[in-house]
Formats: sequence, C-alpha cells, structure tokens
Amino acid sequence: MRDRLLNKLINPSPYSITNQIPKFLTPMFSYVVLQRILQLKIGKLYDELSFKMGKSLGRLITNKLVLLNKNASSSRLIRIFLKEFENLGFGQGLISRLNLKVGICMISNATNPIAKQYKKTFGNQKENIDFFLAGLYAGCLSKIIAKDCFFVEKECISKNKNFCIFYLTFDNPFKNEVFEQEEIDNVIIWENLYSEHKSLYPNTLIQKIIDLGQLKLKSGKLTVWNVYCAFFPMPVFLITFGFLDKKKIGVSKELCYMAAVQAKIAILFQINKFGITNKMATFNSLLNQLELFGVGNGKIIKLEHKKLIARFSNSYSLFQFKAMFKDSELIADIQLNGGSILGMVQYSLGKNVKSIKHKIINNDIYYTIGFARDKKESLIGRYRKEIKNKHIIGIIEERMEHKYYLLG
Repeated sequence: MRDRLLNKLINPSPYSITNQIPKFLTPMFSYVVLQRILQLKIGKLYDELSFKMGKSLGRLITNKLVLLNKNASSSRLIRIFLKEFENLGFGQGLISRLNLKVGICMISNATNPIAKQYKKTFGNQKENIDFFLAGLYAGCLSKIIAKDCFFVEKECISKNKNFCIFYLTFDNPFKNEVFEQEEIDNVIIWENLYSEHKSLYPNTLIQKIIDLGQLKLKSGKLTVWNVYCAFFPMPVFLITFGFLDKKKIGVSKELCYMAAVQAKIAILFQINKFGITNKMATFNSLLNQLELFGVGNGKIIKLEHKKLIARFSNSYSLFQFKAMFKDSELIADIQLNGGSILGMVQYSLGKNVKSIKHKIINNDIYYTIGFARDKKESLIGRYRKEIKNKHIIGIIEERMEHKYYLLG
C-alpha cells in the first residue's frame, strides 16, 4: 500500500496550488550546505533574504488558497497551507495554539527535514536556522489576517530540541534591512511561477523516480537514495542567486566548486551502490539523475580529444530566471549545472578541465568543456584557491561526505 504522502504527491488535490509551480527535487544535504556557505559568505543577510523570500511565496500561495476556499475559516486556511508544504516534503506543520483575535499563533513541526539535516551535517546549533519556513508562515498569516506580521522560531530541532516551534509576532526581527520586501514581492508573482510544463510537476518527476525504484516514504518523510529530500519551489534558489547578484555579492566560484565536489560524491555513490565503473556509463547516469531533479535533459553532443560539448535542454529554471530578472546577466543554472559538469568530467571521465564556456539558445544551455594537459591547469583547483574563506572550503570538502547525509 502506498504511503499517504506518496499518494498525495502522485495524485494531488485539484485545489493544490504548489502543484502548479515548477520545483527542484532537492537533496536536503545540498540545501543545508548551500545555506551554511551563504551564511558564512554574507552572514545575517542570508537569513533576511531567506525569510522574505518565504514570506512572498507564502503570501502568494495563500492568496490563491483563499480564492479556492472562499468559505473556509482562518484556521482551516492555515491547515490547508501547512498541508501543501507537508506534501512537498517539508515536514508536518501543526497549529499548536491559535487565537487570532489577540494575535496568538504557534506552529510546531516535529519532522522538519531542514533542521534534522542541518543538525546531522553540522551538529547541534546555538541559533535557530529555519528562516525560510518562518517566512512561509508569516506570508500565510499576513494574507489571512490582512496585516503585516512575522514569525520567529523559538525552538529548533537543530538545537537538539524535539520540535521546531514558531510564534507569530508583529515586531520585525530584521533591524538593518538590505532587501526590500516589496522588491521581492514584485518578482514572486503568479505569472513568473505558474507552469504548464508538466514534466516539472512533482507527480511527473516522482513517477520517474518510482519507476527507477529510488524513492521511499516512511512516516511522512520523503527520501531518495536514503537521503532526505523535498520539492523546493524553483524561486527558492533562483531568487537567492538573483538578489545576491543585484547586490553585487558574487558566489559563482563557491557554487561551482560545491557542485563539482557534489558530483564527485555522487560518482563514488554510483560505484559503491550500483557497481557502475564504466566512465561513460557513470557520466550518462549522472546526467539522467540531474534530469530527475528537474534541471533539464542533459546530453553529450560531442566528445573529442581536447573538448566535450554538452547540452541541457528544456531548462525551465533558465526560462523562469530570465522572467524574474530580465536585467540580470547572471544565470543561476550556469553556475550549478556548469559546476556539476565540471566535476563529472574530472571525476568520472578522468579528464582535467581548464575552461568551461556556455551559450544559450532558447531554453537550452550548451557547455563547451576544454580539457587541460595536467592538474596544474585544473579549473577546479583554481576555484579552490580563489575561494578566500577557508571555512567554506572545509564545509564543501568535509561536510558533504556520506556520513553527514545518509540516513540510518
């Protein structure tokens, strides 16, 4: 018998709003490592951006839910909202206390995979880490009560607590704001998010993964290859990169190096788990996995002595990024996909890479990878040297090992 969550994902309610938004199927360890890197890179600015991004998204989705559930009470609307994100793998959010007449709302989440993964990867924390979820809840309540509000996390699983607990407040927790909420609201609009691109809907992606026998659900937790996962709405990543770019905060080397190391770990996993040792078979297998995670259909176009050309077709994330940030020269896909290919070429094909160039045609990205004669010319090595923060290097190289993310 299929798990309740799996049934919800495969056969979503016709009233589901999040099912109409493109998503990345994201290993939770990748998300928390990226979160930690950005916290080290820009400090509290990341917490503010993560919260406000969640708030804009929560407000937009709640607005749609209100239109579809016109006679629902406030508590009913909140529960529908929490269920939407539970069905995407964000844990079971429950209303613990609610009296909106006097401004009281407490939401608890005992299965929050972000906090669980953060604790597993980085150990017990001194500070709370769930700014994105707090923002989602704030956006939901702001719409329902028609008054701007916030949520603060009082207890967190990452601090060795049993629950993540969030409280409603009307005091802004961010004092020296850099990112304007209205500016983010103007990007997270339905026209930029809604997709008729069916292959990026969660149920379609899940069916592909089920067919490969790679998805498991147990007690409401979504895992792939025995790793916590969740379906992150695409804007969670694209808006992060887009607004950092607008503030002239560069993270391209860190992203590329992180993606390259993650590709290396995936290759070792392929060898150890599935016994795939053929170089080209390993490379193609990883390309197929990237498609399952919703980043486009990767294919080798040409492989020669001095170069490789690969194409990612139907890259909806590229299309969506251009829709949200029309004036930006940065394409987030290029950094992450380019870094992944960089690592795949070096660690599966055994070829050092000295250059990576891209060309965009419609919604396809073409990468031309130039091979180096030896390790001295390796682009991965150069990126590593140019990352100034050595703590970031340590996180990428040490905390992405299997023992920090495999469950059990």
